[in-house]
Amino acid sequence: MDLTDFQRVDGSKMKPLCQVIAVLLTLATLFCAEAPAGEVLRSSVGHASGEYTLHLEMRVQGEPELLRKLITDFDHLGQLNRTIVESRRLASDKPRVEKMRVVMQECLFLFCPRLVQTQEVRQTDNGDLMVTIVPEESDYEKGSSLWQFVEESPGLTRVTVEARMTPRLLIPPLLGPPIVADLLFRRSLDMMNNLERLATSVAAVSSSAEKS
Repeated sequence: MDLTDFQRVDGSKMKPLCQVIAVLLTLATLFCAEAPAGEVLRSSVGHASGEYTLHLEMRVQGEPELLRKLITDFDHLGQLNRTIVESRRLASDKPRVEKMRVVMQECLFLFCPRLVQTQEVRQTDNGDLMVTIVPEESDYEKGSSLWQFVEESPGLTRVTVEARMTPRLLIPPLLGPPIVADLLFRRSLDMMNNLERLATSVAAVSSSAEKS
């Protein structure tokens, strides 16, 4: 059953749940909760006029270049985010811009919609990642995010994310924001676990290869 199947179901209780899932999956593109690993420095989420905003700062073990490489490994994003069931790099006709398509699925009780998001990603000269959702190829009216990587000390990086997005499905104000904020925080911890785990693994393999 896909998202359109849910929209055809007649029931006042189903639609709010599906609307909540839509935004949760949107945010899950960036963050996906288990035992905490990286350190959350600041985290906030807001909602106004259908748009969700996010600010997240986290301290992660790993070099900025390696973390950036893992986050832009578009064909294997499922390693970082368990809600992603498909991710792949697309052809881009814009210079210095990469394009990717992500299919996400997450279940809330018995409801498991699949949502598609197409993004254009551009790396700035200082290493920031600017991400823009392509509305005509996504289930969102608009959306963008900025990723920044600052090395605080050897092997330790501060990652800052600023994001805003507007899903096509509106979420009831009294139901959506609290659920989104709670799940976003827990998913961000899971994302850091996976990011640190992969970065540590890759660094260990690289170090072993250099010694041999």
